[in-house]
Amino acid sequence: MFFSVNFLTHSKEVKVNFTDITADNLQEHLRLLLAWRNDEQTRRASRRTGLFTEGDYYKFLLDLLDQGSVIRIAFSDSSDSKAVGVVVAKPAGSDSFELSWTVSPACRGRGIGKTMVTEFASDPLFQNKLLRAVTKKENQASVRIVESLGFRKVEEDDHLSYWERIS
Repeated sequence: MFFSVNFLTHSKEVKVNFTDITADNLQEHLRLLLAWRNDEQTRRASRRTGLFTEGDYYKFLLDLLDQGSVIRIAFSDSSDSKAVGVVVAKPAGSDSFELSWTVSPACRGRGIGKTMVTEFASDPLFQNKLLRAVTKKENQASVRIVESLGFRKVEEDDHLSYWERIS
């Protein structure tokens, strides 16, 4: 499934196309997604901080898809159609999903994460669903995203904050 989103970065409108990751096209995108996932800043911001091997990450993503997760990768709509990020919605009960996202290291700090999560969460698939997110307290970029989207903090521990929003 392809769809387009317009967003502003540094006062310039950028168009982004999203496509679903499926078992059929996962291999095509695996190395890029693995590089983003194994990026040091991404690992520090994640609950699971260790490095993935290519085989382990492939199995991890296939397991997510088998569980009914929705995985969408965002591409810029420029002449080079550069990948800029990925958003995942993992089922967390019959009427809820846990969201997670990664912005390409080369594209961070431009508002892309907020735009991707906003558009992803507005998909009719998530209408009237409980959306959840978990952030590390020190990951201020993700905290700002969930706060700006109307998520409310429902719990926290020493390292993590747990967020919810009815879509």
